[in-house]
Amino acid sequence: MTAPNKYYIDCSVASDGGAGTIGDPWTRASGSKIQWALDSGITRDATDGDEIILTSTTHDTLGGTKLTFTTYGTPGFDAPLLITGSVVGAGIDGGGASIHSGSQAVHFRGLQLHNSGANAIVNSTSSSYLSPIMDCELYDSTDAAWRTTGNTNYSLAAGNWVHDCTYGFIVAGSAGGFHIYGNVFSNGATRDFTTCVKVPSHSEVVENVFILSGASHGIEVALFASRVVGNTVFSVAGTGTGINASTTESESLNDFIANNYVEGFSGAGGLGYQLKAASRYKHLAGNAAHNNTTNVTVDVSDSGLMRVYDGETYGVEILGATGLAKVGAATYANLAAYFAPVSSGAMLTGRWPFGGIKGAILSAPAAAGGLLRHPGMSGGING
Repeated sequence: MTAPNKYYIDCSVASDGGAGTIGDPWTRASGSKIQWALDSGITRDATDGDEIILTSTTHDTLGGTKLTFTTYGTPGFDAPLLITGSVVGAGIDGGGASIHSGSQAVHFRGLQLHNSGANAIVNSTSSSYLSPIMDCELYDSTDAAWRTTGNTNYSLAAGNWVHDCTYGFIVAGSAGGFHIYGNVFSNGATRDFTTCVKVPSHSEVVENVFILSGASHGIEVALFASRVVGNTVFSVAGTGTGINASTTESESLNDFIANNYVEGFSGAGGLGYQLKAASRYKHLAGNAAHNNTTNVTVDVSDSGLMRVYDGETYGVEILGATGLAKVGAATYANLAAYFAPVSSGAMLTGRWPFGGIKGAILSAPAAAGGLLRHPGMSGGING
């Protein structure tokens, strides 16, 4: 596989024309421009794949019907379909429906994905392998930003901003192998989260930031053998739970939970960490908590199965003061200033096992609405 074939679309021009090139992008008088390209403009390259690039801030509107691939064909793992934005603000309006559902190897990057009504914005099913969402802004769904069902393995969500959805990334069924890196989840102007992230077995939730309030929950780990590492879960007088690794679904076995920071679940019943180990071990180290009504709760009958590596009680250090710099407002736009660690103490140096920052390691938000902040990744579509 080499670089995919590139096709360009300008959604701001309401007439039929163009050659699909960077200098002469396709334009259409009506309907979804992306769907037209899949049906009439592109012959699928089964060797190298294809990339559709949106070149304007006018969003492609699907009109209440998800993207379909009947004519285009099924993208391949080595020949995927990429749908990307070349300018900040490019995007896809679902028109009340899911934007994508079902097909494997469909990639979204650098786009605003929104307006799916009571449907998940992206709804992955048992055939949706290897379909990453990167550097996107996902918003406006009374369901989830990304909901997966069935055996939908090996996908990546990285550098996205998710808001104004009832759920964030919810992985259900027998799915596994999901990687959720460097995203930001924030309660919005029109809708608060119920739960931001729920993952099953063999998944990773790493270096994400959660800006919550009310009854919103941060991370829920179900089934077994997942990694929850280096997240910052912040709430304003919240009554929910920051990190829940004590579900009834096999009671989350053999998980590794390390270097997270949870603050502000200080309302009635608010809970920082909820932990339980059943018939197998849970591994804990380097976590911290501050100003939660209950910082940590553990099923004590299973406490012998908790493997703690840093000397703290159940691997959670209780801080007497906030670990965050809190410069300005707790917003997505002000992320790096507010959620930076304080200038000294355990939050700055206590990361297990080699020292460094607890919680998410931050950079400034990318202009595209998404950001990649995990070490070694670049931020946004331009960088």
